[in-house]
Amino acid sequence: MTLLFQKAGKGQDNMEFDLKLQQFVDWKVYNVTPIKNKFGYRVVLIYADGTKIPQQKSRFATKKAANTDRDKTLGELYSGTYVVYTSVKVKDFMLFWLEKEMRPRITSGS
Repeated sequence: MTLLFQKAGKGQDNMEFDLKLQQFVDWKVYNVTPIKNKFGYRVVLIYADGTKIPQQKSRFATKKAANTDRDKTLGELYSGTYVVYTSVKVKDFMLFWLEKEMRPRITSGS
């Protein structure tokens, strides 16, 4: 199971940084299909609260390339190494880490 960093709202100074950790509990990976004159497939992640997050992996020139990537994705899902959200900015992650992880542990004497 992998953690998802999901945008959840606005933070201090109206900066969008609040990330929400979610763990998916199941998934469904669909067969390769033609998508806009190329090939691709869909992954649906299912979370404990019943939320389903669809993702589309596409733009493969050949069906074979799409199937190879689909097999890789399945391996990552089974091994727990699948990266769900690939566009988290370092700034957003650092603010999340500071506010949600470190601030509760830091005291005035730290």
